[in-house]
Amino acid sequence: MNDTRQLSALLDVTDDLHFSGQANGGGVVRSGAHLHLSGQMNGRLTVEGGAHVHLSGRLNGPAEVFGTLDVTGRIDGLPHVADSGQLMFATGSSIVRSGRTLVVNDMGEFQPPLNDGTSYVISDDTPRWLYQDDGTLRSAQQ
Repeated sequence: MNDTRQLSALLDVTDDLHFSGQANGGGVVRSGAHLHLSGQMNGRLTVEGGAHVHLSGRLNGPAEVFGTLDVTGRIDGLPHVADSGQLMFATGSSIVRSGRTLVVNDMGEFQPPLNDGTSYVISDDTPRWLYQDDGTLRSAQQ
């Protein structure tokens, strides 16, 4: 299902959903559900164990990850990843920490954006990097 609404309540995902609108109440993705968020979510995103989220849009808020969160877009908030969870960032995706935007470079490191014309095309084949407890990344291609 594709949803393009603007919501002011919690987005509660129990099935497969492509959401390209704006969710202003945060969201919960339930076990077994899949969410492709290409729009914007303002508030906490909780990804339950057994759930999968592909974030190609923007999350303005924290993420609680017990399932899988694949980021090809941007997170403006602090992620918390449970032992059962997996948070992946694609090369070229970004996170905001302490008001600073940091982009994942080709070496799997967060760095300030370069103003040298560097651009990234993110696809399913773009390398993914696993987010670690200390805020660093390691290759997801083991």
